[in-house]
Amino acid sequence: MNRDEALKKVESVCNLKTRVITATPKTRLVLEPDIVWLKPGNGGHQLEVTDQGIEQLSAFAHIPDSYRKDLTPGTYASLTGELLQKKGSFTIIMQDGRVTGFAKAEEYRYIDPEKVMKALERLIPGADFDRVIPYDDKFAVMVDVVTERRQEVVVGDPASAGATILFSPINIVIPSVTSYIKRWFCLNGASSFEKLAEFKGGDGSFLPWFNSSVKKAYRGVDRTLNQWRDMSLQTISPADRAGLLAALLKEARISGDVAQAIEEHALEEPPETAYDLYNLITWGASHILTEPVAILHARRAADGFSREKTHKRLCPVCRSRSQVSLPPPQLPAG
Repeated sequence: MNRDEALKKVESVCNLKTRVITATPKTRLVLEPDIVWLKPGNGGHQLEVTDQGIEQLSAFAHIPDSYRKDLTPGTYASLTGELLQKKGSFTIIMQDGRVTGFAKAEEYRYIDPEKVMKALERLIPGADFDRVIPYDDKFAVMVDVVTERRQEVVVGDPASAGATILFSPINIVIPSVTSYIKRWFCLNGASSFEKLAEFKGGDGSFLPWFNSSVKKAYRGVDRTLNQWRDMSLQTISPADRAGLLAALLKEARISGDVAQAIEEHALEEPPETAYDLYNLITWGASHILTEPVAILHARRAADGFSREKTHKRLCPVCRSRSQVSLPPPQLPAG
């Protein structure tokens, strides 16, 4: 998927914008019979305010809801104008060009989705946007992107390095970057959370942080690939398969139809190694789960499994938990 196709996937998110307004004596609301306008008062064009925006304004400026009905339009407009002027500066949240919310000036700094996508194209050679999904009530977005270059985990099992990015155009979630790898053999995608980077700085430092974090995530997958290679040499006995899979499904918070589909997949191709078991979870996250929160939970559980030498096992008969140690990697003979 190219950049234009990726942006199209999250068009509703891309329509969200924020803008900081410095109030002047001309900043005010204009009430008409069927529409409410905000006049910024600093040279900008007046903007339509939605009903949700009016509710947000009432909460932001501490205006009782009844005032809009009880006061004349002119008095209400004067009151809101004075209260906004006392704020000094404030942020408006817009969707499709209409004002839907009000907040403090330092909140909800705008992050341009197109700039984020263009930066990914610069930072990851031959960037392919593997998966792009609206997140958190469609006010944020999760992006998986990989390079066109491929390297083998084992013979015949190529994979591409990349990054997973979580961000909101109106900055309602903490932006984060993790390493991401896509297996081309089965089209599974997996994240490494070992060096999760989260942005907690000011507005002006976002792009430098983003550029640095994506570079580190993209270049930091070699250790994960080596873990995968070790896991491919760690055998699982038939007696341990069901218990380990049940425990891992629980850790990944996967249940119901999704868990059943993964278990059926395991019956078709019984996991013989730790790598096989790991890929059952990433297969479910890539091919069945559609909600970003659920996908990230599953990826995090699989990533944790890949780093541990001793795992909790759930016995399918007595449902009690025990520990099982995976054997050390067995190097091929010769």
